[in-house]
Amino acid sequence: MDDGSSSPPGILVVEDDPAVGRLTTTALQKISEDVTLVETGIQALDACAKREFDVVVSDMKMPGMSGLELLKVMETTWPGMRRILATGDRGIEIDQANTAEHIVINRLLKKPWNMAQLIDAVNDELGHKINWSDIHNATEETNSHGN
Repeated sequence: MDDGSSSPPGILVVEDDPAVGRLTTTALQKISEDVTLVETGIQALDACAKREFDVVVSDMKMPGMSGLELLKVMETTWPGMRRILATGDRGIEIDQANTAEHIVINRLLKKPWNMAQLIDAVNDELGHKINWSDIHNATEETNSHGN
């Protein structure tokens, strides 16, 4: 366990298939102990309203709200969250999904994916996450030394 100076990245998994959700969560716990699993888009929005997540991994086809619909809301409401869409549709490409829904999906993960591909995708997206407070602090520090 760490000394509390930094918290593990928050990862939200949205998957309506309980078995796939459990496997995904177990794999992602190798990256972070802070992994939350929900089964619907509405549950995902509720979870995000209560706390901050760094990355969301969402299934495409779910009852009620699709993964694309969910990620569109998340992009608008939580623009700093990285968005990964998992789909079994082998014909879809990330540019098509982004253009069709006018959203930014950071990564498209095509099923069947293996756990190493999932972990690599989430790790890559965590590396792309911008820590705005670090940038702000570095800017202030640079400005104070430059004057």
